[in-house]
Amino acid sequence: MAGHGPHGFWTPTSLAAYPATTDLITTARRDILAPITRAITTVQATIHAIEVEHRDGA
Repeated sequence: MAGHGPHGFWTPTSLAAYPATTDLITTARRDILAPITRAITTVQATIHAIEVEHRDGA
């Protein structure tokens, strides 16, 4: 996600200087994957609503 660091690189938000791999994965899921998943879900719901409108002749 471009908003998380310069040039689009993600910077971990861990307080530890060298976080454990599981901490990095957890942080990446929270900071990157969750927002992308929410965006995809929203787009899918919008597409579904449009398809229903077209199917129902609205």
